[in-house]
Amino acid sequence: MDAAQLVARLIDAPPVRLSDLEAVIGPVAMSFDPADRENMGSLSRPGFSALIPRLHVDYRFDVYHDDPERPRDVELRSCTLHVRGDGRAAEAVLEARFGAARAVANEYRPYAVYQPFYLWAVPPENGTFVVEWHAEPPRWALPVPAAAARTGWLEGLRDRIAGARTFAEIEAYCTRPAPGAGIEIAGRGDCVVRFAPPVNARHFATVFGWLPAIGQARGVHMDSWELRRRGEGRPPVGGALRQWELSAELGGRPSGDRIEDAYGQAMIGPEDEVVTFSIRAR
Repeated sequence: MDAAQLVARLIDAPPVRLSDLEAVIGPVAMSFDPADRENMGSLSRPGFSALIPRLHVDYRFDVYHDDPERPRDVELRSCTLHVRGDGRAAEAVLEARFGAARAVANEYRPYAVYQPFYLWAVPPENGTFVVEWHAEPPRWALPVPAAAARTGWLEGLRDRIAGARTFAEIEAYCTRPAPGAGIEIAGRGDCVVRFAPPVNARHFATVFGWLPAIGQARGVHMDSWELRRRGEGRPPVGGALRQWELSAELGGRPSGDRIEDAYGQAMIGPEDEVVTFSIRAR
């Protein structure tokens, strides 16, 4: 198997789990022994093979619920393969399957993106290239949304929720996200709106009239947080008959000050973000 064939096989069988990746590149032999320090979210293999001189894998790991010593087929978040061979031939395989690349860059390097594959080159004299696979697009790879379009769509959703009597009215609005606004509809029945990239939490709270805004922890581990108006003990509600519960999920623990004498509450900071917004029957 050469470099182009490797990339073709990854396209045909995306490495959703470690076993999928091993079916293409060979055994990785992940260790679940704490002494090896690769059983809590990531592992690396320098000198993996002649074709792949280095690989790195990040996988999903829940520090509160997963047993790191339990052998299992882990679900990958991303994998990075340093590949020895002709990068141009590999890129031709990607372009034949996905079309022309989209050029993006993070703070370290430029990429040619063939979603979900990300290609970058190392100095030509090295004779290698690097291909990454991501289960979800990295934040730095997402297009910058049109701010006015996103705000206008959110204001329209707010108004639709306020006056709607049936869930069909909500769904009718949500099935028409504004182009370029970075809005995806991720669920039906319960309407779940996903923001890609996330929307600023203070801005979201301003649109929906939830100021002053706080983050409220959910669960005993405080591992998930939602946006609320300070002083309200229950999630926000909406609808002409106040028949729906509204939930704006934050991307992590709020960065503002902890609120004294209020369990699991903290002020929203200027950089905090909302990742999803759900509308559910009460």
